[in-house]
Amino acid sequence: MHTDLHIHLGRERAQVAQPAARARRGRAALQLSSPEAPVALRPVREDDQLAVERLATLDARRAPQGDVLLALVDGEPVAALSLEDGAVVANPFAPTAGAVELLQVRAQRLQSARGTAVRRARRRWAQGRRAAA
Repeated sequence: MHTDLHIHLGRERAQVAQPAARARRGRAALQLSSPEAPVALRPVREDDQLAVERLATLDARRAPQGDVLLALVDGEPVAALSLEDGAVVANPFAPTAGAVELLQVRAQRLQSARGTAVRRARRRWAQGRRAAA
């Protein structure tokens, strides 16, 4: 008789506890992948090297070389992209697809701006040669 009572009480406790546990898990997941979390993109500084190496270790890849952009979500480094070859490392335990996409767009714009500056300089140089001739 007491055994049946314990079984029923246990089931009742489990039913009460499950929604609370789901709610806690839902809040934790929301905080990790919240679209409202601030995202910052910036060039890697000297003090960021350890963070980039940590991301590379987590991602099981080599750390990006050369000029590197870093994506921070809520102040935490989540992804890095090399401007030299486009190599990316990202935290596989966090939702980073959006941050990586932002890094790629920013890298394309930076390369486009560099290309425009080079073309502008070549035009000026060519115009100067024509004027001197």
